Amino acid sequence: MIDIKLMRCFIKSVFRIYLFTFNLWIHIRSVNSHFKTLNMKQSNNPHLEKCRKLVRTHLDLQLFSSALFWADKAATLSHFDPRDVYQLASCMFLLKQYQRAVVLIKNKGLDKTDMLCYYMVLRCLVEAKDYTEAANIINSEINPTSCNVSLQQQDMKSHDGLTHFNVQSALFCIKGKIYEALDNRNFATDCYREALRNDVHCYDAFQALIQHQMLTSYEEQMLIQSLPWSNHPNDCITKPLYEVLLKKYQEPKLTGPFSQFDIPVELIMDNLDIQEAEAERHYYACAYKDCFQITESVLKQDPYHPDCLPIHIACLVELEKSNAHKLVDLQPDQAIAWFAVGCYYYLIGKRDQSRRYLGKATNLDNTFGPAWLAYGHSFAVENEHDQAMAAYFKASQLLKGCHLPLLYIGLECSLTNNIIMAQKYLKEALEMAPNDPFVLHELGVIAFQSHSLVRFRRSF
Repeated sequence: MIDIKLMRCFIKSVFRIYLFTFNLWIHIRSVNSHFKTLNMKQSNNPHLEKCRKLVRTHLDLQLFSSALFWADKAATLSHFDPRDVYQLASCMFLLKQYQRAVVLIKNKGLDKTDMLCYYMVLRCLVEAKDYTEAANIINSEINPTSCNVSLQQQDMKSHDGLTHFNVQSALFCIKGKIYEALDNRNFATDCYREALRNDVHCYDAFQALIQHQMLTSYEEQMLIQSLPWSNHPNDCITKPLYEVLLKKYQEPKLTGPFSQFDIPVELIMDNLDIQEAEAERHYYACAYKDCFQITESVLKQDPYHPDCLPIHIACLVELEKSNAHKLVDLQPDQAIAWFAVGCYYYLIGKRDQSRRYLGKATNLDNTFGPAWLAYGHSFAVENEHDQAMAAYFKASQLLKGCHLPLLYIGLECSLTNNIIMAQKYLKEALEMAPNDPFVLHELGVIAFQSHSLVRFRRSF
């Protein structure tokens, strides 16, 4: 009897499982049929295709309001297909309607099912400077530096020209910006590295790592070597271009700076970024006149080249050429504009005004290294060592991959006869840039003052 009862229970269980599986199969078939029908309707809907074409046309013409109008109609006609919702949110983003785009995507639930829409939500929150909300979203994931598991395997075929790795890279890049804005630079560095590993052509991530001084010179070299170049066998230009843009001050040299890099001749001759990199090499080798000639040539073609302007302004200071720049009138919200004004007042001897404007530059962009160093110099030149060191310490916290703040801290310690602390910071600077002649010179001076002839000879 017991065996018969067990057998009946088993048969009933199997039947229930079979019935559930059959009903699930029927449901999946009906859902697939619905989506196929919907896709066929969309592909056969001339009004939808017309609206999509109008969106692309007006985006190309930079007529964003027109693009938004037709993107809204396309989204409605497609029953809010993720592709059309993303396009609609993109138009809102271009019109700086960031919160509206976030609400649109969240109301459709696409922030949890579509990678591009999820990315757009984060990007809108960053542009709106709502970093806390953005951090809450990414911290709700299993791993803050990895993408949401439910989004990872999404098929990107519906988005023309995009691959899963492109979107994954963009996600890591925007997460890096969020963590950097929240001063979590370690997480930000990891995110930027992952962005480059997913897409070696993601210059945004490369630029953040290099210009914000997140890596030491050695770490930069190791990062370039570790990228998956074997996945791009036909790309012979990206790696040498990146190598040209790496740190240039840790071992200043003038001879043949680009001869070791396999870069097309027309890029070396005509590209302004390459010319700016060459000017930077001249600057750190103290060839200020040669540097000035190159930067002047670059700025004649592009007066607002963002990478060339800091080098050009620094060169003007070294050559004692005062130049009241017009950047403040044209770019009042950019740190470089106030840096230029601060350097002008520094050069003509008005230190208080100089500090005021340099401080404003650091408030606008706290990762702008030249402004922090110039701010410290404005105190150092008046022998206000404590204030100068405070500025250099702040710079060393923000620019962890740069040895220059440590060099200047060591110099200030030396000037106050704190030889032990001076040696400490100069040795830390030497570890980051073992061939920098300025660091070796300061160590040699300290050795001479300490009557240590062995260390003096070793340094010089």
